[in-house]
Amino acid sequence: MLVSLEYGEFSLKLDVSNVPSDPMEQLLEALAGLHKGINYPDPIIWHLEPYCYYAQFEKVRNNYKIKISESEEFKGPARFVCEFEGDYQQMILPFYRAMKRFYSYNYQPPAWNEPDQKRIVKLKELVQSKKTNKSDS
Repeated sequence: MLVSLEYGEFSLKLDVSNVPSDPMEQLLEALAGLHKGINYPDPIIWHLEPYCYYAQFEKVRNNYKIKISESEEFKGPARFVCEFEGDYQQMILPFYRAMKRFYSYNYQPPAWNEPDQKRIVKLKELVQSKKTNKSDS
């Protein structure tokens, strides 16, 4: 699947695989974890067989960071590529919107695993809860 990560002048276009791990499920899990208070969720592995990129989210006070690194082999030593930091609107909501768009399509194996709609609904509830809590304060 073609994936494009863009932030400011940085652009990375990838043709990723869901073998041996599904990066979309990992991204969904990382976003949900951040909403649940996990400051350093598991990394997302964008696997290109054998090359791969890693995306590591981190919550730092009221901001979020994402660090991109690369490796010539799956689970091999990784080299730092770049890091971005911003607030919730800049760093988390664009990924959430991309996940909603991704999960709106009807994927079928073997092209891609069929998405678990319950998980994106749960993430939507977490995002709405954060928006509600923010407007209350």
